[in-house]
Amino acid sequence: MVQPNRLLFFFIGMSVLFSCQRVVESDQYGEKFELNSPLSPDECIHALETGKNRKEFTIDDNQTIQGMQAQVKGKITAMCKMSGCWFDLETAEGLTFHVTMKDHQATNPKWINQQVVVNGYAYVEKVSIEQQIAELKENDATEEEISGVNAEKKSYQLYALGVQASK
Repeated sequence: MVQPNRLLFFFIGMSVLFSCQRVVESDQYGEKFELNSPLSPDECIHALETGKNRKEFTIDDNQTIQGMQAQVKGKITAMCKMSGCWFDLETAEGLTFHVTMKDHQATNPKWINQQVVVNGYAYVEKVSIEQQIAELKENDATEEEISGVNAEKKSYQLYALGVQASK
């Protein structure tokens, strides 16, 4: 006869085994797309600054942006440590090109320092002095860094529909 405690532990163990979510590593996340002459982050920023191909797009929560549809190829320099739902791409000019995944979908956190191609909508966002200070405080910045914020700044963004590892 099977002891009730062993049977209970067996069922608990089986339910834990089958209920745990595994992170599935893939070469592509989000919507699938065909490569179509991706731009570098710097080329995309230049196109945004000159107003080339700007249109109105609607993204999360019915937010309307003025931007351009783009594919951008670059190296990830910073990433969400939890699930990879946002990351920054390296630019030659030392600017930040920030990518947010549609619906905050996860990507592969192991992609830090890797080349990726991102497909989505690029746009420029103005960041107020208050927003900059709040972000600095959230990241434990020094008083000197905080007091150095004295003007609104531009933030280059890409709302990603899909991303894939670059081969």
